Amino acid sequence: MSSDASPFHIQVAHADLGPMLIDLLGLELSSFSPFADLRKSYAPRSGSLSPAAREVAATPELRRAAGILARPHVRLRHRVGGGAVPVSLFTACHKGTVDADAVVVVSAGIGSAAMLQLFPSAAGFLDWWIDLLAADVASPAGNDLPDPLPLESLVYVLHAIDAFRRASYASLLAYAPTDEPSIGATEFVGSLNRSVSLRDVRWLLPAFLTLAPGLDRFLFEPRPAHLAALTECGMLEPVRDAATGGGAFRFGPTGRRLGVEFFRSWSLGIGFESAVRTQHGKRVTHRGFLAPTALANHVFWLDHDEHQEQACRVRHAALGRSRLRQVLGEMLEQAIDETREGANSKRSVGAPASPRPAPRPPEKGWASPDSSRVLPLPPPPPPPAVDRVPAPVPAPDDMPTPLARPAAAGAASAQDGATVITPPPKFCKVCGHSLYEHEPICPSCGWQH
Repeated sequence: MSSDASPFHIQVAHADLGPMLIDLLGLELSSFSPFADLRKSYAPRSGSLSPAAREVAATPELRRAAGILARPHVRLRHRVGGGAVPVSLFTACHKGTVDADAVVVVSAGIGSAAMLQLFPSAAGFLDWWIDLLAADVASPAGNDLPDPLPLESLVYVLHAIDAFRRASYASLLAYAPTDEPSIGATEFVGSLNRSVSLRDVRWLLPAFLTLAPGLDRFLFEPRPAHLAALTECGMLEPVRDAATGGGAFRFGPTGRRLGVEFFRSWSLGIGFESAVRTQHGKRVTHRGFLAPTALANHVFWLDHDEHQEQACRVRHAALGRSRLRQVLGEMLEQAIDETREGANSKRSVGAPASPRPAPRPPEKGWASPDSSRVLPLPPPPPPPAVDRVPAPVPAPDDMPTPLARPAAAGAASAQDGATVITPPPKFCKVCGHSLYEHEPICPSCGWQH
């Protein structure tokens, strides 16, 4: 499919959305629409349409885009930010019954306006997406992380990368270069608590917690094996601090490689969620987080665990630019195919909506699980030798809880003491939709805060 056609784009003032979509075009907005909040916030015939908006509404491109946005069949939500980039969001929609190929993107325009972009083809949308967000990498670095990885271990991994960055900045400020940066065990846990509670998206872990979608749907049950997994893959090596005799972590080969990579070249994170509208309602097909660097496009796919529905397993892939475009194309194609197959769906109403497995990257660079392992979670590694154990070793009780709330009573697979990661409370002043702490645009009504 050709991607040469230029997209149609136009800004529509927030005050014109209701009169244009509901009054002039007579569209009925579904709960799946990016403008669904207009069903509550705008009373028909209560507003007036500006002359400029009336002129735009007469174009066939705007009418086609509006028809897709009113009741989309496929919706891709994105949260972008982190590093040196402020948090923003955009939503892409598709509806095959209006246009079999077109994709419409809604993002924040100037002031409180909404920017609409109509891409004549999915290929054009993917090209735009890759040019905007992906790193231009041909041969990515290898994947050093276990596959799959529990969410709890990923939290430790991302913080270990941030800890290396912190140690590197401290070395620079102190004019004290070192070949083997390390961090005390107490400092590791303390900085983890501050990182999770303060949500400074200039750091990798807070960016992931702020941007990655659907984390509130997963249980969070840290155990010693989740931290031990970092020693198994070479992220951290438990040692004793030569100066104080206290427990410390030295960065292993994987920790140093990823630490240097993210310290030198990471500046952006993208959380994304693909969902379809079926006869049973919304169904999420994929959730993920992208962290592009100068060496790879690091994609973290968030899937429900096969053995524990409320647990999360994470699959990591380090992809080049062309392979990332191919994988995203497969993700979009799967979502579109699912809307076509909706009439044949056998899933009962109200059944849990588990995302499909993410499109599988090529085997090269992926860790091949040993046949003795019980999937999907790797077995805990053997305990380290006594003389290598830091004192004190961070225990699971030391994990931060500012984002956690008790699991719902009677929830399937929930255990005593289990927690679910949730974002801090903040709500849109226009529609009341829950927002992330650093989120300037409401994903429900598009209002800029």
